[in-house]
Amino acid sequence: MHPDDSRKPIQVNEPSKNGNALSKCRLDIPVELRSFLNSAIARIGYLFPTALIDARDEYLEIGLPEHLDFDDFRQQLFYAIYREKIREEGKDSRQALNAAVFGQ
Repeated sequence: MHPDDSRKPIQVNEPSKNGNALSKCRLDIPVELRSFLNSAIARIGYLFPTALIDARDEYLEIGLPEHLDFDDFRQQLFYAIYREKIREEGKDSRQALNAAVFGQ
């Protein structure tokens, strides 16, 4: 699969819960970001409450109603993944800083 192929939505004939058609997309997730995926999906749910996200081992299957833009969804998802990565990787530094400043 060409790297850009995961960015192209494929129209399928699957109805959403409210009966509208969904554009089904596959989005490959880099290995180094997969451990942050579940938290990012939970965080992005408020932005795209009608999106259906099915996390697989190496990729996401995404069902978006026709009125949602795939590129916007992708951008917001990766933003949430990177925010989670930064939050997790900075946890030790934040705890050390809190201990030094507040004596905890």
